[in-house]
Amino acid sequence: MDVLTGRWDKKRKEQKHLEMFLKEKRKTLDFLVFQLKEKESTAYLEKSQCDIKRLKDEIQFVQEEINVIAQKRWGRKPELSDDEKEKLK
Repeated sequence: MDVLTGRWDKKRKEQKHLEMFLKEKRKTLDFLVFQLKEKESTAYLEKSQCDIKRLKDEIQFVQEEINVIAQKRWGRKPELSDDEKEKLK
């Protein structure tokens, strides 16, 4: 609620939803990266190759969703730290 006018601030509610959605997408991304690492450890199996490709596609899709949400939230794409970039490679 806006203290000066006594009206509800709709932007604040929208920002809260974006933050929650962004947090959920980051958890999903972490889970997919973990699954990818597990599959890469069994990369010699032919079935694992298909799963690895599928997981990489899903990771790319989730990263694009995170970028879209971050642009709505902050007006720009988030910059990944060097550790996160290395982890995703």
